[in-house]
Amino acid sequence: MIIKRFVWAVISLFMFGTVFAAVLERPQWKDICPAGFEDAVYNDVQWYWPESTKTTQTIYNYWAKRRVDFENSLVECDFMLPAFKETCYENLKSKQVLDNELYNNRVQHKIISGQMWKDSRKMSNPIMINILTR
Repeated sequence: MIIKRFVWAVISLFMFGTVFAAVLERPQWKDICPAGFEDAVYNDVQWYWPESTKTTQTIYNYWAKRRVDFENSLVECDFMLPAFKETCYENLKSKQVLDNELYNNRVQHKIISGQMWKDSRKMSNPIMINILTR
């Protein structure tokens, strides 16, 4: 009888311990940011850099700032009581997912706007060739 209770106690402790460990899983930056930007470093964009380098560094700067904000929020969650820590982690994850969606929407909008501008420039080219002769 004592052995049976001991076995049940060990099994229940293992099950509840696993549940609590899974619930309080700390979010990781690598799960949130796109591949390749996990260790993005912020650098000031210099005026003499080529446009492609400026654009690339601007993207890296965005993800570097996001990582710093994420890590600061994570530290705040770490200092909370366990009852509130889970909610804080979930809120942090959902905020990051929303920020990723907004970022992707901005990128798509910029691509579409750029393409529309290029297309409109093609149509309003000031050089017109008269192919019909009089």
